[in-house]
Amino acid sequence: MSKVVFLDPIDHVSGKLSKKSRVTYCYRHPGLSEKGEDRKYTQIRGKRSTPYTAAELARFDKFSAVAKAVAAVMKNPAALQTAQAEFAAQTTFKKLRNYLWDREWSNYAG
Repeated sequence: MSKVVFLDPIDHVSGKLSKKSRVTYCYRHPGLSEKGEDRKYTQIRGKRSTPYTAAELARFDKFSAVAKAVAAVMKNPAALQTAQAEFAAQTTFKKLRNYLWDREWSNYAG
């Protein structure tokens, strides 16, 4: 005779249930956040009710500038060759793009 094992219908859900849904389900390890609230399953996404702060705008600008700098290095053969030599000499990063991103992020002057 076979053994029947009953499982819960859904263990956990990650992502949106439909494209138009504002609720995003994400599985996190059970527990409480720093504020003492249960943070297990849902996050409601919607339109922002406050304007971006100066710090957020500066971070957006930095991200954009670093992305453009990395793309420029990847397109320039001479700069890419130099970057590959530097990448080969280090052991922290396993991918060239990650190394370039970290280098450009650290050197960003804004």
